[in-house]
Amino acid sequence: MPTDRPYVPRLAIFAAVLLVAVGALTVTVGASSPGAGTVSLDQRTTGWTGENYAVGVPVPESTTARVACTPGVTALCDEFNLTVDIDPAHWDTNLGGVEIGIVPEGGDDDFDLYVYRGAELVASSATAGPTAEKVFIDDAAGEYEVRVVPWDVTDSGYTGGARVESRPKTTGDVPTEPISNAPCENGVAAGVFPCKGIDLAGFLPLDELGGASPVSANPEDNSGQLNDIWGWTDPATGKEYALVGKTNGTAFVDVSDPDKPLFLGELPSHQSAAGIPVETLFNIWRDVKVYSDHAFIVAEEPTHGMQVFDLKQLRDADPADPETFTETAHYSYVLDGFGSVLEPSDRLNTLDNAHNIAINEESGVAYAVGTSTCNGGGLHVIDISAPADPKFLGCVLEEDSPTAESYVHDAQCVTYDGPDTRYSGREICFDSNEDSLTIVDVTDLTNGTGAPKQLSRTEYEGSAYTHQGWITEDGRHFLVDDELDEVETEGVEQTQTYIFNVENLENVKLVEANDGVTGAIDHNLYVRGDRVFQANYRSGLRVLDAGGAAEGRLPEVGFFDVFPDDDEPEFNGAWSNYPYFDSGTVIVSGIEQGLFVLRPNAEVAGDAGPGSPGGAGSEGPGGATAGKGCAAVASRARPRGIGRAGLGRKRAAVRKSFGSRGTFRRFMDRFCLSDGSALRVGYTAPKDLKSLSRSQRRRLRGRASLVLTSSARTKLRGVNVGITRTELLQRIGKGRGVRVGRNVWYVRRGSRARQVFRVRGGRLREVGLADLRLTRSRALTKRFFGSGR
Repeated sequence: MPTDRPYVPRLAIFAAVLLVAVGALTVTVGASSPGAGTVSLDQRTTGWTGENYAVGVPVPESTTARVACTPGVTALCDEFNLTVDIDPAHWDTNLGGVEIGIVPEGGDDDFDLYVYRGAELVASSATAGPTAEKVFIDDAAGEYEVRVVPWDVTDSGYTGGARVESRPKTTGDVPTEPISNAPCENGVAAGVFPCKGIDLAGFLPLDELGGASPVSANPEDNSGQLNDIWGWTDPATGKEYALVGKTNGTAFVDVSDPDKPLFLGELPSHQSAAGIPVETLFNIWRDVKVYSDHAFIVAEEPTHGMQVFDLKQLRDADPADPETFTETAHYSYVLDGFGSVLEPSDRLNTLDNAHNIAINEESGVAYAVGTSTCNGGGLHVIDISAPADPKFLGCVLEEDSPTAESYVHDAQCVTYDGPDTRYSGREICFDSNEDSLTIVDVTDLTNGTGAPKQLSRTEYEGSAYTHQGWITEDGRHFLVDDELDEVETEGVEQTQTYIFNVENLENVKLVEANDGVTGAIDHNLYVRGDRVFQANYRSGLRVLDAGGAAEGRLPEVGFFDVFPDDDEPEFNGAWSNYPYFDSGTVIVSGIEQGLFVLRPNAEVAGDAGPGSPGGAGSEGPGGATAGKGCAAVASRARPRGIGRAGLGRKRAAVRKSFGSRGTFRRFMDRFCLSDGSALRVGYTAPKDLKSLSRSQRRRLRGRASLVLTSSARTKLRGVNVGITRTELLQRIGKGRGVRVGRNVWYVRRGSRARQVFRVRGGRLREVGLADLRLTRSRALTKRFFGSGR
């Protein structure tokens, strides 16, 4: 969503407003300073410093704040005159208003907030205790009087601020009923959604996801909205799940049958579970990632912290009776992050917000970004190797920042295996820092041996807000979404995706800004294989070919538009997407619409490769659904085969042996097994053949060269799917794996084939067999597992 620093809520925002709007103010006893201010669509913030009070005097319940604060009659409370210079007609086509808030300076002081328009009290907030107070005035316009009452104060003051929020109201057709199996025909799906090469398998509107708290006090405006989305695949059952962020919590949806997504329940926001009202007035940011079968959820809500949720609970969830879940554990950036000794019952702090979270599944380290800690929002590093017991590791502060802050808006952190071999095996973070791409080596911080090292900080022409990005499969390029260039940068009329060459991590170069097909704002992108899956607000999901990145080209190969009305550069439509399910299903969160479950065709999906090499990791094989016609599970692998599949068999013969039941991609077939897992058969790609002799090419062309199973019942070398990486290496012997995207492949020599073990998120996800000739060296092995299948 738009951000001119995405809302540093809540306690921090007003301090920020003061500094930006009126500079550093000195406290003046006896009156607010300044005594008046104006906000508008061009000047969206204003602020003031309140009076300093020796002792507060409670307002009698029978006396209104307006009477008690009458100037010239009593000096009991403070006054600030606010002008909202916005034409009332603006709100006919836009959603929003003005938020007004105050923050006490003392830790034990209680101020109350009242807002009047003439003689009418239009809003008030009088929470007991030393908390920030805030109100939201829908469709605000004209003159307002802000009254601040020092209810229980000793020698203290406060700061105040006001901020305009405005975005266009949703127009066009927003479905209100579930949709199932709507193919993309003649450029449209379900008679509503423009598309190319992508079918709508299933759709659940917002109301079918448990609803969401409204972002406006006017119920006619909307009923809340969705935000971020991620996925998880159960390693025991193979089922795929969508983890859907909402303004009031996180919804869980079984998408194993993409035509029939099933809402299982939701996890409310942390403060909701603690009995504190969820702050949802334009405080809409929530983010979720997965590690070791646990979801880690952060939000911009000021007392949220990081929720930890054990996803294995979803195995017993009943879609006929959706459940309200409780969090498994909780982490506070302020309390846990700085060694607080407070008991868990006191884990509520008005600065416990975060904008986003990144996780390196290989190292078990999480990075909360945009928190109120770490010098204004730098990487807040957390050890999550024991998911239910997160531990603070430290902060990463940006060097040479012109704002003297370290704010990170989004990040991708990986165990590096790219072309800059100086950093092979190091923990590297690629940070989107509002105005630059910053690369940091955090290895020494995460292993406790030293401090992080900034490798480079790269600004670029045309930047307006460096929002998010992802590294390509070969590690040579980093692709960046700049969220505001389509709105603010002169001359930008089409979606811009910035392509950086990162072959030298210390000397990053901008290759080109790729022009998209529409003028919509790009928001979140992810790379899988040779495809870029990009959520572009009003133009929906766009799929680009990453093959031309070196030349500065990312041609579009398919799309699904969730906002059919137009492609204007506004903040409606697709928030994010998750393209890493092994089934090929892609899920998209429509801000006002709901959950879209999409099925790209083979041409659009491209060379995604086995597993999810794109780098995010759903932590599982995914997509298989047990049922009639699924093959039996083999208890152990044969020298050159597993179950009905064997190396060297022709594709037609393999499919025939499974009754032609399966999901077929360019170089990979997928067949369900009776226990709900899957068996995948890969076929030799053209680039695999280049290393072979002519006779070998003839023998391998079109034949199976890889067989994998995600069933925990099948043994290979005495191990089963589901064990940890440590347990795996204890049994098969230590050795360096081959990293491709988010997967690490461990390869051992068998009697007639290479035995392979796919690890992601610290756990064994698949076991299988690969052709000896195609994996006879480390370089060939890496190319083989990176080939499109």
